[in-house]
Amino acid sequence: MGKYRQLGNEITLALCSFILFFRVVYLEYTASSKLLPLISFCGLFIFANNIRILYKTVAGLISH
Repeated sequence: MGKYRQLGNEITLALCSFILFFRVVYLEYTASSKLLPLISFCGLFIFANNIRILYKTVAGLISH
């Protein structure tokens, strides 16, 4: 049961980072700020990292 809870937590984390990333991208289009592209790049990195962790967890569950 602990594995599925971990999987649920990682799915939630990936979804939250996805929403945060696209919210920042939306703000980039509505406001012209020089800081937002940097925040957007960091958000994309966090989102990709969470997806990578989620992929490893799913692969671990499938292989066992």
